[in-house]
Amino acid sequence: MHRIISIHPFDPRGCKVGGIETHVRHTIKFFPEDIDLVVVGVDESNLLDLGVPIILLNEFGREYTFIPILNTEIININTAAKNILKSLTFNFFISLFKYRKEIKKHYFSMKSSVEIQRYEFSWFCFFNRFTNLLITHGDADPNKKLDSLLAKVWFLHKLNESFAVKHANKVVSVSSEQTKRLIEDFPKRADDIHYKTVSVDDSLFKPTPFNIDESILRIAFAGRLDEFKRPQMMFKILKVLRTNLNGKVEFHYIGVTDPSVFKEYHDVKDIVICHGFKRSPDIAEMWKDYHIGIVTSVFEGWPVYVMEAICAGRPVISLKLDQMQDTFNSGMCGQMLHINDDNESAINEMSNSFINHWDLIKNGSVEPTIISSTINPFKVSTQLKYFFSLHTNL
Repeated sequence: MHRIISIHPFDPRGCKVGGIETHVRHTIKFFPEDIDLVVVGVDESNLLDLGVPIILLNEFGREYTFIPILNTEIININTAAKNILKSLTFNFFISLFKYRKEIKKHYFSMKSSVEIQRYEFSWFCFFNRFTNLLITHGDADPNKKLDSLLAKVWFLHKLNESFAVKHANKVVSVSSEQTKRLIEDFPKRADDIHYKTVSVDDSLFKPTPFNIDESILRIAFAGRLDEFKRPQMMFKILKVLRTNLNGKVEFHYIGVTDPSVFKEYHDVKDIVICHGFKRSPDIAEMWKDYHIGIVTSVFEGWPVYVMEAICAGRPVISLKLDQMQDTFNSGMCGQMLHINDDNESAINEMSNSFINHWDLIKNGSVEPTIISSTINPFKVSTQLKYFFSLHTNL
C-alpha cells in the first residue's frame, strides 16, 4: 500500500473551480485499490476543526482522508487576491507549517509521497523531508495580461519555480511548451521533467447529437473569468454574433466570477446566462444542449473545459495556442486561428468562424463522435494511471 498526500488549497466538497481542482477531483474519484489517499485542503463550510482528519467517500464509496487546515472566512477562493496577505496560496502556505505535525504523522506512518501543484509548497516538502511529485500547470508571461498579484511578485514566482523544480523528485508539466522550457532552464533535472496533460473524465463526458430545434447558437465557457482569458473579447465577439445572427445566440457561463465587472458584458447581458458553480456531472449534462466552446486566452496549456467540450463531441473555436495546435490541425474538433490577439480583426475572424461552424452543425456536417475521438489520448481511462504509477515508483 502506498499513501499519496495531495496538498492543494481547495475543499473536495466545495465549489473552487479550475484545472488543478479538476485533476485533484479525478485523483479522488479514480485512486486505485493499492493507494491510500490523504487530501490536505481548506474548509469552505467553516464548520470543521482545523487540523483534525475526517473520512470522506468518493463517488464509488471508497474512503479517503481529508485534513482541513484553513477556513475561507477571510479569503475568496475563486478570485485573484489583490495583496499577498489575502492570497489563498499564502494563507494556505502558513497553515501547512501550523499543522505540519498532523501531516507528518500521516506521511511517516506509511510509505508515502506528496503531490503539490504550487511551487510555494515545495518549501514545506523540503523542510519536512517529504518525497514529492510537482505538477505544474503552465507558463505565464509577465509581459502579457496577468492577475494583478502574480504580476507584482513575478520575481518571487521565478524564485519559487527554481526551488521547486530543483528539489522535486519528479516534475510533470501539463504544458508541452513549459516542459521544453523547464528542461532548457534546468538541464540537470532533464531526466526528471515529464510532459503529461491533465485528464478529461470520459465516464461523464460523452458525445451526443446536437439539439438544433430552436435554431439558437449556444456558446459555452466554464471556469474563472481571469484577465488572461480575455473575457472582454468574449463579450465583444458575442456582440458581433448577436448582430450577424439576428439575436439568435446565447452565451452560457458556468463559473462563479461576476461578469458585470467587465464593461463589455453590459452590451450583451441579455444573451448571457450565468449558471454559477456546477460539478462535472452537471456540466456533462449541460454540454448536451450547447453547440460550441470558446477560447480567447493569452496563454493556456490544455484547459480542462476545452477537453470536456471536445470529449462531449462539441467543437471549439480558439485563438492560436501552441499546445492545442496539433490536435486542432486536423480541423475535426473545431478551428484554431493563426493569431493570438484581441484586436478588431481577430474578433471578426472568430465571429465568422462561429457562424461557419454553426452552419456546418445545422446541415449535419459535424459528427460528435469524431470530435470526441480527437482527444482519446487525454481521457481519464487512458492516462490517469500514469500519475499513480509515478507516485508508487518514486
